[in-house]
Amino acid sequence: ARPRAAPRTLGATGIPGADRHTALLAAIGALGAALVLLRVGVWGAGLTADSTAYVSVARNLLDGGGFTLWNGDAFADHAPFFPMALAFLGLFGVDAPDGAGYLNAAAFGERAVYVREDCAEADTRPRFFLHVTPADPSDLPSGRRGAGFANLNFGFADHGFAQDGRCVAVRNLPPWPAAAVSTGQWLPGRPPLWRADIGPPPR
Repeated sequence: ARPRAAPRTLGATGIPGADRHTALLAAIGALGAALVLLRVGVWGAGLTADSTAYVSVARNLLDGGGFTLWNGDAFADHAPFFPMALAFLGLFGVDAPDGAGYLNAAAFGERAVYVREDCAEADTRPRFFLHVTPADPSDLPSGRRGAGFANLNFGFADHGFAQDGRCVAVRNLPPWPAAAVSTGQWLPGRPPLWRADIGPPPR
């Protein structure tokens, strides 16, 4: 299922009883979570060897098999909370890999996280663009105010890693409330390979 669209404006106003600092953290967290959810729908939840174990334990918990791995061995080398949380989501019809994506969104709320299953060089060679428009234009450095957004473009080699056939890239978001985000990948001289917008895209 596709994730729900994020609010068009993520700012510090309109939150009853919250001071500016609390609103700032909430805005950054919501923004990062929305980016994770967008990429979960296209690139998957990003399961490593450890989280594959968590998924199998969660499914066994739901099936009555207890804290056991896919091969029947006891789950004794990791903390039990994460598979328990996945199993709890499973009670409401959320399959464990999808639940892992939602929990990752909560955990990486201040970052943009991109995950690709079965990735190849063709997935990591194109650069990522990440343009963040602030709710308050004065938050931008003077050199970026003409453009109207922070340019956080990056290459996979600088902010990503590959493990077990999966590729993950993580980029920190700016420490201010954002009004819009545009992200995707591109090759020089070509249209974007894919693009996701939260709020109105930068002009």
